Amino acid sequence: MVDKRSSGALYPYDDLDKNELEPTWNKLDEALNDERATNIAISAPYDTGKSSFLLSYFTNRYEEDLRRKSHCFLYRWLHRFHKNQDLLSKARLDRKVEKTNFKFINLPNFFLDVKDKKESEIELEKDIISQLLFSSKPRKYPDSRIKRLKQYSIWEILFFFALFALFSVSTYLFKQDITNIEIPLISFRVIFQFVSMLTGLAILFFIFYIAFHGLPKIGWDISTKILNTKLDAKFNTDSKENDKDLFLLYGDELRYYFEKSKVRYLIFEDLDRYNNPLIFQRLRQLNINLNHGEKDRIVFIYTLKDSVFDDLRTINNELEPVIKKVKFFDYIIPMVPLSSTQNSITRFKEEINDKSNLQVNNEKLDSKFYSVQEKYLWGLGAFILDVRTIVQICSELSYYADLFKARLDREEVNINKLLGMIVYKNVYPRDYEKLLSSDSFLNQLFLEVNKQKEINREERKNEIRKIDNEIRDAGKKLQHFRNDKEVDLYVYYDKFVNNIGIYDNEKYRPNLYYQGKFWDKFFKDTSEEKKKIQKLFGWSDKLTEMIKERREAIFDRTESESYSRLKNQRNGYYEKRKLLQNKIENETFFDILNEDYEDSEYKALSNIKKLPILNYLLTSGLIDKNYYEYISPSFTNDLRL
Repeated sequence: MVDKRSSGALYPYDDLDKNELEPTWNKLDEALNDERATNIAISAPYDTGKSSFLLSYFTNRYEEDLRRKSHCFLYRWLHRFHKNQDLLSKARLDRKVEKTNFKFINLPNFFLDVKDKKESEIELEKDIISQLLFSSKPRKYPDSRIKRLKQYSIWEILFFFALFALFSVSTYLFKQDITNIEIPLISFRVIFQFVSMLTGLAILFFIFYIAFHGLPKIGWDISTKILNTKLDAKFNTDSKENDKDLFLLYGDELRYYFEKSKVRYLIFEDLDRYNNPLIFQRLRQLNINLNHGEKDRIVFIYTLKDSVFDDLRTINNELEPVIKKVKFFDYIIPMVPLSSTQNSITRFKEEINDKSNLQVNNEKLDSKFYSVQEKYLWGLGAFILDVRTIVQICSELSYYADLFKARLDREEVNINKLLGMIVYKNVYPRDYEKLLSSDSFLNQLFLEVNKQKEINREERKNEIRKIDNEIRDAGKKLQHFRNDKEVDLYVYYDKFVNNIGIYDNEKYRPNLYYQGKFWDKFFKDTSEEKKKIQKLFGWSDKLTEMIKERREAIFDRTESESYSRLKNQRNGYYEKRKLLQNKIENETFFDILNEDYEDSEYKALSNIKKLPILNYLLTSGLIDKNYYEYISPSFTNDLRL
C-alpha cells in the first residue's frame, strides 16, 4: 500500500494493493476483458469493502495508463509543470475533474422507507440522471439541451472584451486612413486591415458556434414546456409525469454524455438499499440502449448484497431469486465478508495503536500513552463489526483523551470508561444528547437500578431476619438433643391412660410396669392404631422417631439421623444468610440486569436486554454510576459550583 487515508477518515480506500484482494481483482479483470459483458455485480454484505475495492481497482488501472503515457515525450512535455506530482495524486485529481474512464454513482438510502416502488424507481432515475448530467461542466457538452449555470472567469471575459475592442479599433483606423507613413514591406493600413479581418473572423466563428449549438435547444425548450417534462437543476415532481420513462425521455442526453465523456465504466453503489429490483430492470434497458451501434462498450457495475432479489421468492419456486439474479447479470463476483469478531478486535487495536496518545495495554510502556485494555476490545468487537464505526470510535477516543488530558493524568477519570462513553455516544447518539437534561434512557436506567437495589436490600434484610429466627430455633433443638436425652414420657402416658386406655385390645393401668410395656410396644408398632395415639400426643412421625432415639440413648453411641439433619439444616441457614448478606454488600449491575423485569413497571430495565451493546457496557463496568464525569471535561467542575 502506498498512501493510506488519514487517521479517523471514513471515506473508502483508493490505494489498496492488488495482492490484498488478488482473487477478486483477477476475477474482475476477467469480466472486463469479456467484450460481451456489460452488467457486472460485485456481491457481498454491507461493510465488506466493495467501494474501497472498486475505487482502488479503477484508480490503479488509471495509474497504469498514466505510467504508460509518461514514456511518451509529448506527454512529458505537456505535463512538465506537474512532474513532481505522483501518479496517485494525478489520478485523484483527474477523477475529480472527470478525466477518468470510470465514474461512481452513489445512491445511498439511509433514512427513507419508500413503500411505493414506482415512486422509488422515479426518484432513483432522477438521481442517476442528475449525477451524470449535472455533475459535468456545461462547456464540455455544448449540445446538451439541459439548462445549467455557466460560469465565466474574469480572464475569459477580458479576452473577449479585448478581441472585440481590437476588432473595433482596427476597423475604425483602417477606414479613417489616418497615416501615409510607410515602413519597409508593409504599411500601417495593411496591418489594421489584417487585424480587423482576423478579429472579425474570430468573432464570426464564435457567433456561428453559439448559434449552431444554441438553435436546437430552442425547439427542445418549446417541446418540454408543452409536455411539462423539463429536466432542469430541479426536477419537476408533478404527479402527471410519474408515468414517464425518464431514461427513455433523456436517452439522447445520456448517449451524448457518454459520447463526449471518457466514461466507460459506471459503478452504482448502494442501489439495493432501496429494496426495489425494478430499478435494475430499468438500468439494464438503459445499458442495452447505450451499447447499441458501433460505439465503445459501456459497462455498468453494481455493488449489492446477495439478497437483493430475495423478495421474488415464492412457495412454488424457491429458486426464483437466484434465477432472476443470474439472468440479469453477465458476471456476479462475490466478495468474502471481512468483518468478524477477530477482524474487529484487530481493527480496534490497529486504530488505537495508530493514535499519538493511545496504546492497547500500553505496549510501548510510555507514560504519554493512555492504555486501553484489550479485554474490553474483545467484548466490543463481538458487537461492533462495521469498519467505519470502529474508525470513528477510535478517532473520537483520541480526541476526547486530549480534552480530558488533565483529568486523565490526575487519574480522576479512566481511559477505558471514556471509551465506554464514546461507544455509547456513537451507538445511541439521541440518548447521549439527552444526558445533560436528565431525560435519557441511561438516566432512567440508573434510577430504576438504584430503586431496585433498595428494594432488593430490604427484601434480603427481611429474609435474613427470618433466617436468624430459624437458626435460633435449630440451635435450641440441637441443644435439647445434647442436654436432654430423656423425655417426660410419663406425662404423655397419663394422657393416653385417661383418654384411651386400651391399646391392642389390652387395658393399660397407671403404673410403671404398664408404662414401660406401653412404650416398648408403641415405638415398635406400625399399625394404624398407633396413628390415633400419635394424634392424641400431637406427634408427627419425625418427632416420634426423635423421641424414640432419645429414649434408647442412640445419640450417645452415634450421631442420630435426626440430629445430623437438624445440624445440616442449620448450616444451610448460615450459608443462605451469608449469600444474602454478600448480595446486599456486593450486588452488581449484572446481578440486577440479569433479573426478569418483563412484567414490571420498570421501562428501562425491561428493555435493557434489547440493547446488547449498552448491556455489555454496563455489565463490564465501562459505564457506571459516575458516567456523568465523562460527558465533558469541565462538567464535573460545573456541578460543584
